[in-house]
Amino acid sequence: FWLKSLFVELTIMSLQHLDECCLFAIIRMLPAADAGRMMCTSRLHALLVDENQKDPWFVVKRGNGDSLCDVVGQLVGAPTIGVAYTTADSFEATIEGLRRLPPCELIGGCGSIYQTVEPGANDVFIPEEDSEELSLSLCSLPSAHARSFFLPSSTLSDEAMLAETLDSLCASGGAAIRMVILLAAMNAPSDSFDPKEVVEGLQQRLPGCAVVGGVTRCPLLQVQQQVVHQHGAGVVGLLLRGEVPLYAATSRGTNRISPVYTVSKALSFQAGPLHGSLIAELTADGNSNTPYESFVDAMQPLRVRCAPVYYGLKQQGAVGFTLNPITNTSFYAMIGALIVPDEEKDSVQGGEVCFYQLTKDASKADVKATLTSIHDEIQEQNKSLLGAFLFTCNGRGEHMFGEPAADAAVFRSMFPNTPLHGFFAGGEIGPSAMADREGSAFASGDKCTVQGFTAVYAALVVPARNTDGVVSRWESEGLDNPMQLLLAGLRKRRWPAAL
Repeated sequence: FWLKSLFVELTIMSLQHLDECCLFAIIRMLPAADAGRMMCTSRLHALLVDENQKDPWFVVKRGNGDSLCDVVGQLVGAPTIGVAYTTADSFEATIEGLRRLPPCELIGGCGSIYQTVEPGANDVFIPEEDSEELSLSLCSLPSAHARSFFLPSSTLSDEAMLAETLDSLCASGGAAIRMVILLAAMNAPSDSFDPKEVVEGLQQRLPGCAVVGGVTRCPLLQVQQQVVHQHGAGVVGLLLRGEVPLYAATSRGTNRISPVYTVSKALSFQAGPLHGSLIAELTADGNSNTPYESFVDAMQPLRVRCAPVYYGLKQQGAVGFTLNPITNTSFYAMIGALIVPDEEKDSVQGGEVCFYQLTKDASKADVKATLTSIHDEIQEQNKSLLGAFLFTCNGRGEHMFGEPAADAAVFRSMFPNTPLHGFFAGGEIGPSAMADREGSAFASGDKCTVQGFTAVYAALVVPARNTDGVVSRWESEGLDNPMQLLLAGLRKRRWPAAL
């Protein structure tokens, strides 16, 4: 016993003689349990461990329910939020595993095919059809506050009840809500609700707030205050307040199939509950046509006409063309006008319109361009990407790209040591897809909606994580030597008698 005590004492003395930056680097690599033990050895160690726990982190793990214990042992601090995807066969094991997690707010879905990229992995992992494995991501946001919630289908199908519930959710509770993560699911066609109404309701009440997520399958999961809840049809979500370094970007990928037209005539439109604008005339190179005539001209030379086609609308001051699918309700047949829902006439007049078609090559090129833009922006700002959530269309799989998870694979090639957690959705929630976008790929403040054939990334981006950065921050506070901050912090604290 005395030999073991002497060894511990000598180890502590050796650590205390290390340079504080070297010591801080060692602490960064310790799991939370070991860091907690180290806090009890000295005041200096306690302050350094506490400083380390101020940093966000993101981890992804897949396996059976028992393997979640391995995740807990590797955590470097307490998680803030979590997302889990499982299958019907592994659902009960998933519930048991989630009960072992440290306190955090978590949501999850069942039945969707998930995708994971773990640091150092050679490829994207996608489970087999009969797999009993689950996937889990945990994220720490020390300066944010999270709250999970569930909206049943009965609430979603009642307009008045939905409005009242959203008012309650979005009520002021301290810091502003910066991001909402949603998972929606239906049991049967009788569950007649539209997730788009939830997204639009949140955006109306939370201007500038990003909303991301996807449509999955029942049952839904929610962990709140370490209690696991199993839900049927409805929407589960996470409200994130405070400093939330999660940024959303959407990729679709289309080819331009028409010239760029100017909106030369716009009219107000209302039919029952529907309202918006009618684009009655488009002009290019001095020639004017109705939007329907312009659309027909764009479609005639196309060899493949079964691929989705969109009209892009670029309003004055916008950074790109917001893409809207062409459907049998897109045109007002009597005058060949293009219907633009929820937009005022004045915001459309003088804008630009162009027609686009979705293609495999353009979609893959757009993912690469989007992630390249994110990579370059992060490098220029001396920041780090710690991890990302991915919500990608189930139509963007092997039958489209010739590989099972192209959106995740491109991410892995761009950020090889960064974890990614996502699933194939039956509708993706995120910033509206744009064509010919200028500037940052991160769609800060853009309108969010439910859409298809897109890949939505929610990336955790923070200042570069290194000890030099910590020392620079200490020195920027007017301290010549970082140790001065440590000593100042020690003097201000109340310590247990043991320390």
